[in-house]
Order: sequence, then C-alpha cells, then structure tokens
Amino acid sequence: MACASSCRAGSAHEGMSYGECLRSQGLAVMGLESTGNDLTRQKKWDRELQSYRDARSEGLSPKGTTHRDIDLAKKNADLAGNAAGIITVETGD
Repeated sequence: MACASSCRAGSAHEGMSYGECLRSQGLAVMGLESTGNDLTRQKKWDRELQSYRDARSEGLSPKGTTHRDIDLAKKNADLAGNAAGIITVETGD
C-alpha cells in the first residue's frame, strides 16, 4: 500500500520506508534553504526594501532597491550637498 495517493513508487513501494516514499515524491518544506525559499534571503530583501523606503522618505532617489544603489545615492547626496545628489555649477552670468 502506498503512503499517499501521490506516491510515485508504485509497485516498487514494497520494502520502502515511509521516509523513502516521501522523498520519492520530492516533497519540500517552504522556508528551508534546500527548497530555494531561503528565509535569510527573504529577510535581506525585506531589509533592502525598508532601506529604500527610508532613503525615499529622506528625499533620495536611488536607482534601485539594493543596498549598493542606496549607499551610492547617499554618497552622491553627501558629496553634492543636496538630497538629489545633483551638483549645480554657477556660470557667473
């Protein structure tokens, strides 16, 4: 008898343990690194999005949501002395 209706082992199920049968189905638990749904990666993404929101609320305009883009926008703003990161040159006219 199969362990589940989706069991792929078929007649080869004889002698298989319950765990072997489940592994043959390719089951995975969400949120584990082995499934590609890495919780650490999700937390990093959430932190990047929050950093982007914070930068936008400060008047910055990062090119993207990555920490690298946000840090670059902050650096440009610091160098330019304004939130837009734009350096204006007076021509003396």
